[in-house]
Amino acid sequence: MPDDQWLSTLQNLHDQDKASREVSDAVEKAPNPADHAALLLRQCRTHELLRQVQKIMLNGGGVLKIYDKTNEYDEAIVLMWKGPISAAQKPKSLKDVEHFISVGANGKGVWVNDALLSEPTAEALKTAILTVCKQLPTKANRK
Repeated sequence: MPDDQWLSTLQNLHDQDKASREVSDAVEKAPNPADHAALLLRQCRTHELLRQVQKIMLNGGGVLKIYDKTNEYDEAIVLMWKGPISAAQKPKSLKDVEHFISVGANGKGVWVNDALLSEPTAEALKTAILTVCKQLPTKANRK
C-alpha cells in the first residue's frame, strides 16, 4: 500500500471517529425525540442524498417532502413520484404516488422504506438507497 493511501486511510478513520463522537454527543444532548430524529437524518445527509437521487435518477422529477411526525417516525423525508424512473413526474396528490423512497428516524434508528440501517451514517444510507433503487420496476429488470 503506498504511503499516501495509507495515510489517507488513517486520516479517514480519524475523521469518521471524530464525526461519530460529535454526533453521539449531540444525540445525548437532544431534548426530545423529534430533535433526535432530525439530528440522525442530518447526520446521514438524508436530504442531500435524496436530492441527488431526484436530480440524477429521476432527472429532477418527483417531489421531496419532509414530515415532522408519522405513525412510525419522529421525522421522515420522502422522495415520491409518478411514472417510470426515466419520465418521473410530480404526483398531484398522495393518491397519485406510484413509487417512493422513504427515510425516517425514531428512537430506534434510521429506516429506509421500513428497513433499519445498520448504522446511522451517510455511507449506510447510500447503500440502502441504492438497494431500494435497484428494486424499482424498470423494463430492464422485468425481463
